[in-house]
Amino acid sequence: FTVDSTTDAVDANPGDGFCATANNACTLRAAVQETNAQPGADLITVPAGTYQLSLLGPAEDDAATGDLDILDDLTIVAIGGEVVVDGLNSDRVFDTKLFVPVTLTLRGLTIQNGAPPDLNADGGGVYVREGSLILEDMVFRDNHANDNGGGAYVFSGDAMIVRDSVFERNSTLRRGGGLASNVPTTVERVRLTGNTAREGGGIHVSDAPLLLIASTVEANTADGPG
Repeated sequence: FTVDSTTDAVDANPGDGFCATANNACTLRAAVQETNAQPGADLITVPAGTYQLSLLGPAEDDAATGDLDILDDLTIVAIGGEVVVDGLNSDRVFDTKLFVPVTLTLRGLTIQNGAPPDLNADGGGVYVREGSLILEDMVFRDNHANDNGGGAYVFSGDAMIVRDSVFERNSTLRRGGGLASNVPTTVERVRLTGNTAREGGGIHVSDAPLLLIASTVEANTADGPG
């Protein structure tokens, strides 16, 4: 699916194979809902623009309100210029469902102002509860989580791979101001700066290997270790 509108509106009929709102636009939210409704890995391409997640509402897992819930393997790629997805400090930006293994690949996006409201919420910008997260040419800035992973967090699964990306001014009240992970993590050609946490101002990886390659971790702060 190719997104053609920066507005935030739901798909009119998820599962019919067409990304189309009531106004016949393919929004980012509608594209996610349509890919969730069909089996197998999918691809969403997003043209340049700022996509504000303004459709607020109660917590749910169908991408109908708040954050964009990913329920199946998905790749989202920016095309043609800067793509900013803004959580408006009201919810995180991308989320997955517990006990639903997902491989989520994001390429070329800027994720900003993600802030899930729950006191124990993880993953300010992106939260993969089970599976793998692959981030390439990404920018995470000004995201916040009250628990782990101000920018991004992988709770369980296979891998977290981050390449050619920037994490700046993200924060958490617990672990991993920039990013946090409980799975094998590779960070390559990544800059993490100005992130804050209680532990691991830039990065926090628990009970798994961290491979840090040609990267810069600077000017991050923590109240405790790291």
